[in-house]
Amino acid sequence: GRLVEFDPEAVVGQDRGFIVANEFDLDRAELLIFQIKRFQQLYPLAMFTHHDARAFPGLYLPGPEPGAPDAELRYDRVLCDVMCSGDGTLRKSPNIWRDWSPRSALLLMHQQLR
Repeated sequence: GRLVEFDPEAVVGQDRGFIVANEFDLDRAELLIFQIKRFQQLYPLAMFTHHDARAFPGLYLPGPEPGAPDAELRYDRVLCDVMCSGDGTLRKSPNIWRDWSPRSALLLMHQQLR
């Protein structure tokens, strides 16, 4: 969700970067791609991945000539939209309380800690 609030003018036209958008949940990844496609200026500068962020692999550019070492890409900013407690959702949708249980809250807590 937070990437949709990103200001494309910070990157577009500066030839100095791109966005790596990673989403572990496949359904949310599809939604993320759909949302970014709406920003035509930003879409060509975005790479979408579906990976566990705890072990996100390095990204490399090929060396300038054959045999030259590849250059590892470095991030200058990282924006994380991490799993939350759902507190705001519960306030906005009281009907969700029917399905809530202490067990579900504990399961969520273990996912958040990972």
